[in-house]
Amino acid sequence: SSRVCNAIHYEADLDMNCLHRLLFGYEKSSDNDDRYHIGGATVISQNTFALISQNEINSSEARELDELFKILLSSYVTIKAEIEKRDKNGQSLCIICCSHPIQAEFRPCAHQACISCMCHHLMTNNECFFCKTIIRHAVDLRGNIIEIGGYGTRLRPLTLTKPKPLVEFCNKPMVLHQIEALVQAGVDHVILAVSYLSDMLQRDMETEAKRLHITITISQETVPLGTAGPLALAREHLKTDNEPFFVLNSDVICEFPFGEIIEFHKKHGHEGTIVITKVEEPSKYGVVVYEINTGKIQRFVEKPREYVSNKINAGLYIFNSSILERIQLKPTSIEKEVFPAMAKDEELYAYELKGFWMDVGQPKDYLTGMGLYLNYVRHSNPDRLSHETCIVGNVLIDSSARIGERCRIGPNVVIGPNVVVEDGVCLKNCTVLSDSLVKSHSWIANCIIGWRCIIGQWVRMENTTVLGLDVVVQDELFINGGTILPHKSISESVTEPKILI
Repeated sequence: SSRVCNAIHYEADLDMNCLHRLLFGYEKSSDNDDRYHIGGATVISQNTFALISQNEINSSEARELDELFKILLSSYVTIKAEIEKRDKNGQSLCIICCSHPIQAEFRPCAHQACISCMCHHLMTNNECFFCKTIIRHAVDLRGNIIEIGGYGTRLRPLTLTKPKPLVEFCNKPMVLHQIEALVQAGVDHVILAVSYLSDMLQRDMETEAKRLHITITISQETVPLGTAGPLALAREHLKTDNEPFFVLNSDVICEFPFGEIIEFHKKHGHEGTIVITKVEEPSKYGVVVYEINTGKIQRFVEKPREYVSNKINAGLYIFNSSILERIQLKPTSIEKEVFPAMAKDEELYAYELKGFWMDVGQPKDYLTGMGLYLNYVRHSNPDRLSHETCIVGNVLIDSSARIGERCRIGPNVVIGPNVVVEDGVCLKNCTVLSDSLVKSHSWIANCIIGWRCIIGQWVRMENTTVLGLDVVVQDELFINGGTILPHKSISESVTEPKILI
């Protein structure tokens, strides 16, 4: 109960007085006001709408609620005292919102913010507000770790109800794009390093392992281990046959030429190979400097101000098992700690990817990657695409979906299983996940519609709007860049981008 109440308290919008009035019918006069006891006869609420005034609340439930509120109040008093110890001149306020007190510190950069700003920011980004350092975790005022890494925060609200590897990309879970390509290259054992909703992942992967006739092992992180630590955690599996193994970021989508990568790695005979790809704006990334003729990596440059290279790490690697000697079982960055050491030892080489590539871990890039993937399918397997008269450009529709009359679908649209699109709907550059309903005459562009959503009639949605699970948008609304959390019903238009909780 204590852990749960602490979590409730750290919701920055929690108002203790409002909660007290809702439960007990009056506001506390002070932190020492103990009249809230509802298991005894200290006070009788005069508020008809207070919880304890309801006939459905029996004495046993009243006592339990009494104890829970005591714990919550104790947490409130403790943390309030800690905040009051801080500077009295306003420096204790979060400088993002200038409203809530500072409640968390980002690591490793040590910049501070309130819980509300932190959570809203991490819905779509895992970089620090101020210095753009990748946030590995945060700590509260008492030094407790607030978990962040590995939770798919950039793709929220979709990842609030499903782990990112299972989020469908072009009607197939992200991780299955990679696993099926690995199987085609001869891989028969896949290890998934997970830290979030692992039970759901394990259940689904057991089914896929049987279908593909491979072994899938779940390696569970109890604390965030960075991008290298999970390799140490899975050491006993990776060293069984001393063969090279692939390491992949689960939110990368490309053609996955694993056979060619294996050949390149064996040919140069060194410890590791990084797959690299060309980008238009290298200043936004860490770039790789390497010998063009041999592929040997010389150095890495983080977000260069002047042009150094336009090749970046694509998040796909193959290593010899000897790399495990470089990694300890602790939070470790493979990009910042392991790779520079390997390059210094002349043990790291670069394989340049020829086809398309995209990190689809956040909504805007998800939609861009969807367009790239559909274009790839058009050239590699055009029969997978839909060719009905209402289709414009590249469109992928599951066979169980139903499309009404006089619709205009495309370009760059994916429609999932059991989706119903009623008459006169226009969809372009968007994905509609399974079991959703788009009612007649709605216009949707540049959006991700989550599972089991209902979009009303004559709705207009655009500007990278993302709906979580089971969202209802009422008729005749305009949604402009909304990020809407699961189980929300929207009854008013959203004219500017915002997060709706």
